[in-house]
Amino acid sequence: MKLYFSFLALFVIALASCVSKSENESIPPKGKDKIVPVHEDFRHIITESKNDYPMALRSDKDILLYDRMILEIEMKSDGSLMIEGEKADWKTLKDEMNLFFNANRELTNTETSWRKKNDNHSGGNYPYFQRFTRDSYASYIEQLKKMAEKEMKAGIYLQRHARSIKAFDAVDDNSLPFLNPLSLIRYVYSDEVTKEKVTELEDHLAKNLFKMRDELAQEKFGKGYDLIRSKAATNSESAKQLLFLQEMYPAYFLGLKASELEEVKLPEPPKMPAPPREEIVTEEILEK
Repeated sequence: MKLYFSFLALFVIALASCVSKSENESIPPKGKDKIVPVHEDFRHIITESKNDYPMALRSDKDILLYDRMILEIEMKSDGSLMIEGEKADWKTLKDEMNLFFNANRELTNTETSWRKKNDNHSGGNYPYFQRFTRDSYASYIEQLKKMAEKEMKAGIYLQRHARSIKAFDAVDDNSLPFLNPLSLIRYVYSDEVTKEKVTELEDHLAKNLFKMRDELAQEKFGKGYDLIRSKAATNSESAKQLLFLQEMYPAYFLGLKASELEEVKLPEPPKMPAPPREEIVTEEILEK
């Protein structure tokens, strides 16, 4: 009998130990206020930029890329950064990406601090945004369909816009601003730069875009981008929300080795007719 009670006592102690351990493991470590349920995966954005968008828009040699549509990033052989020809660091990259994606999103013709001038364009030095209502976008897409019957390039645009209009399905907004499909963040790296350095650059590009999507997700849907993405495959509402976030902040990235970069010469702008000659009104002219 004593042996039986001894065994029972040991069993109770072991069970209590397991319960205590389980409870302790469920408590977040000190200094951490919350447990993040989903691991933040930034690299999926780089994969997305290569697979999920019609790259023909940016690889077709007949389609010209204008300076204002490109955020040009260069990585030297030593891993140092240049952005638009100026020395830069990771903070500069974050700031310039924010300008690239947001500067003209709500911009009117009014001059603001967002608008920067350059010698190549009379307007702002950032990409065009087109604001559509659902009806105006549907009408625009119908026009593209008719053009696509005769012009293949219109079909490329059609593919892009037919996806973008679905962003309306996730929100109640009457109109949405869409980044022009020819906009591009192009990162050119030296042929001698290490693969690790290129990966580091891509990680920063992806992380910055991830944060923009996450902030918009919190604003519109009250939850994080990563959580929405994790549920998109099995939840139709999350799938709509994910597409909305992707369309508002599309992964328009293109990475090239320096040896692969071809210099594109932009056409001369059309010559405008001379302004009409003004004549001073005199009494002699009025008498004629």
